[in-house]
Amino acid sequence: VQEAARRVIPKTFDELCVPSSLFPASRQIDVAIQLIQLAYDPNGAARAPNMGQMMGFRTVAAEWEASVYRPAHIILQPESNEKMLWVVVRGTSSVMDIFTDITIEPHDFMDGHVHTGILKSALYIKEQVVKVVDKKKQKVWLTGHSLGGGASALAAVMLRNDGYNAHAVAFGPPSCVSEGEWLHKELRRSVSTIVVDSDFVPRLTNESISRLLAPKHQASKVISSML
Repeated sequence: VQEAARRVIPKTFDELCVPSSLFPASRQIDVAIQLIQLAYDPNGAARAPNMGQMMGFRTVAAEWEASVYRPAHIILQPESNEKMLWVVVRGTSSVMDIFTDITIEPHDFMDGHVHTGILKSALYIKEQVVKVVDKKKQKVWLTGHSLGGGASALAAVMLRNDGYNAHAVAFGPPSCVSEGEWLHKELRRSVSTIVVDSDFVPRLTNESISRLLAPKHQASKVISSML
């Protein structure tokens, strides 16, 4: 009877309600959402509904002011779990972040290419994590929104390739990667991505912009030929 029940009834509620691609991060998504609020507005986040659990974190390191290729971030450790670290990377919120955003030249990464500004940001985040994490004992959860999501995702990939136990929950990250087969595999095992509704940032690429402008360009050519 038990064996038959296992085949019919999902093992967990998550398996019934959460897409399979989010299984690795399903238990951490709510925490990630709340931590992202903290990165943008630490004073406001402390007063937000359901933020009481933030009292259960200890700040390990923090940089609240961003500079070019150095996004604002905070590293936290749950007081109830010494085997875990959270790294929260803020998205675009300053002029310095915009300079990072517009450094869009492709850079070689594994067997693909990535957005140079986001790659440099990810390298910086990785450096900060390596300074404080216990590689043998702690799992690193990284999260961020927009620019922070992209930096978190690439940092998680690099950390895992260096032997760290790391996973990123990225919210609305920019389309910052041109996939190679190896890079695609590493992203799938290292990153869970959440895009809300019609958010255009994750869909914004050179190709998508070209497709958007193509009809207007063709229309202008037709009108010109008629004049």
